[in-house]
Amino acid sequence: MSEMPYEEDPSVKEIFIEQIRMTTFDGLAKVEGCIARPSMTAANSSQSTLRTSARLVLTPQAALQLHEQLTRLVQTLEQSGVVKRLHPGSTVKN
Repeated sequence: MSEMPYEEDPSVKEIFIEQIRMTTFDGLAKVEGCIARPSMTAANSSQSTLRTSARLVLTPQAALQLHEQLTRLVQTLEQSGVVKRLHPGSTVKN
């Protein structure tokens, strides 16, 4: 099967995600991304709340493609020193 042509669509919005809250699979892979937003609870007091910013629904094939691309991205981040892989039994030092 040959690769389909790709066409960029500049009208597609980018969505910011700070945290992946949930992933599920029921024939489709579902990923829910959230952002933390402060809410005023009283005078001079606030509490952060997670709010859903995106829900991504993927076919199994698309989920595997996302896994492969994220694996390559993490390897690039490790090689550039942005993140460091922790090995079993190791601890994070502040």
